[in-house]
Amino acid sequence: MIPSVALVLFLLVLPLGGFAAERRLPPRQPPFAKGYVEKLEPAAKRLTLQTRTGLETFTWDQRSRFFRNRQRITPDQLQPGDLVAIRYFIGTNTPPIIHRLKIVPPPSNPSAP
Repeated sequence: MIPSVALVLFLLVLPLGGFAAERRLPPRQPPFAKGYVEKLEPAAKRLTLQTRTGLETFTWDQRSRFFRNRQRITPDQLQPGDLVAIRYFIGTNTPPIIHRLKIVPPPSNPSAP
């Protein structure tokens, strides 16, 4: 009697476990961007990047963080042509707002003298 009850319980739990394994979360599309600084407007707190898809504009606020070589910098220390990686969030009726910006160092060139 006990083995048949255990078998019934096993058969009831097995489909639930299989269902959980089949139900996958959709891939996360994080709000990241990477590109070259095209235009910097400190007064308007606006940054335009040249990305693979074209020009993209971002803004920043007092919570935005800017880094170069793990050192915190101010937005006015960015230079046109700097390669940057940005994590941002979408505001309502505004361009994307920078959460964290990191200047990507140029790759080291072992063939350079």
